[in-house]
Parts: sequence; C-alpha cells; structure tokens
Amino acid sequence: MIPPKAYGESKTRESIVGRTGLTLDAMALPEVAVQHSLSLLLNPQRLNRLAQQQARNNQFYSLDALLKQLYNHVYNVSAPDTMKGKITQRIQFLTAKTFADLVANNNVSPEVQAQLRYYLVKLSEDFNQNTILSNTSTGESAFKQYLAMHVKHFLANGEWPNNFKVLPIPPGSPI
Repeated sequence: MIPPKAYGESKTRESIVGRTGLTLDAMALPEVAVQHSLSLLLNPQRLNRLAQQQARNNQFYSLDALLKQLYNHVYNVSAPDTMKGKITQRIQFLTAKTFADLVANNNVSPEVQAQLRYYLVKLSEDFNQNTILSNTSTGESAFKQYLAMHVKHFLANGEWPNNFKVLPIPPGSPI
C-alpha cells in the first residue's frame, strides 16, 4: 500500500486523481492506463482503416478479428472477489463505454458502428443470462447485471448513463 502524502506535502498536477480521498486510489492507476490504451487501440480513424483495408484484401487484419479478440479477452474471463477481479470489472466497464461512445461518434463509419453495436448487443445478452446453476459470486453477478443495464440503456436511448466519469490522465512529461 502506498501511504498518503506526508504532512506539508500537497498534491501536484502530476498526482493521480482518485476516488478514495487522501489515500492512493488503487483502481485509478489501472483505470487511466486502460482508458488510454483503449483510446489508442479503438481510435475511430484506425477502426475505419481496418474495415476498409480488410475489404480490399482478405489477408489484412480485419476489424472483426480485432473486435472478436478484444471481446474474448475482456468479457470471457471470470472476475474473482479480489483486486484482480475488480480491475477486470473496470476494464469490462470501460471497454463497453468506449464501444458505446464509438457507436455514437460521427467520425466512425456506419459499417464500423454496426459491428461495435453487434458486440454491445452480444454483451447485453451474455451478461444478462443469470442462472441458478451459475457459480459466480453475488458481486460478479451484480456487476454483470449493472453493466448489462447500462448497455441496454445505451441501445434503447443512444446515450451512455452519466453516472460515471473516467479519471483524467495526469499531465506530465514521459520519463
């Protein structure tokens, strides 16, 4: 655990912003890293290029291959009741939110939006299937239900609920 700042020290512009008050928010660091990685991986122009390149030549890496692989790595995993599980859930939430933001983005081509929307519908269906025989914890089931509700809200209304704001990357020069 990283202790809070010592007496007399204050937060600077390079301090990580968190949701836990004085102590370091252990979820803030992975959240910022994941959101930054998703913004690079799922850049609207890049997604449009992937769709067009694969349409020209089947030997190119396709948008569907990217989205399928991302979906499998993000959503087809268990989230145990540990810090690793909480980080997995945050990654799942941020990925779904990024997909939704891209579906609503005017710079994303309709063909790409359709594929992203397909994976949101799939996520909504996959996470909404709670059975009695499921061996997921209450916390994991609650999160899946919560995320499925957010995705359904987006699919019905065209906007993601505004009850969560992604933390900003602290400014600063890379080392």
